[in-house]
Amino acid sequence: MEKIVIENIQISFTRKKIRNINLRIIEPNGEVKVSAPYSISMRRVEKFIRERKDWILASQQKVIERSKNKSKFQTQLFDSCTNEKEIKEKKKWFEQELLQQAQPYFNKWENLTGLVPEKIVVRWPKTLWGSCDKQKKKIMLNGQLVAMDKKYLDYVVLHELTHLKYSNHGDGFKNFMTQYMPNWKDVRRELNG
Repeated sequence: MEKIVIENIQISFTRKKIRNINLRIIEPNGEVKVSAPYSISMRRVEKFIRERKDWILASQQKVIERSKNKSKFQTQLFDSCTNEKEIKEKKKWFEQELLQQAQPYFNKWENLTGLVPEKIVVRWPKTLWGSCDKQKKKIMLNGQLVAMDKKYLDYVVLHELTHLKYSNHGDGFKNFMTQYMPNWKDVRRELNG
């Protein structure tokens, strides 16, 4: 991965065996990552970035703000703790609570979709609401979901179960999500604020 600067935007750039130019803004610091096919000229990549400059800058601000809010939210969860042992105990309690809260959603979506994980774990990442290891059929939920509106937990459970069928966020994934949760894009937008 090479570092380039276009329009005063620092970019981590790479070439891959892909069809289109891909642009992502990464938490927590709003890093801009761009990947492009080998066949596309650097001039075209620069044009692609210039055309999206305003969107990139606005998205960076949103990503940075969202990351700050997640960190602040997690800090508030553990504010009353005075030492590491208390934090560990409280985290363990929240993890068990979240697993209990999530079970009805897993049951619902497993019955409707037929997709069943082999293992569900709770972790405390700063940048993900959930993840899916398709090979191990293992789903991770972010512990912060325990204190949030349950529509977000419902969405994250379906999202990660869908990854048992579709590895990426392509058309198959989107169509599957829409079939089972027509408003999923709205919920995702709210969750990612």
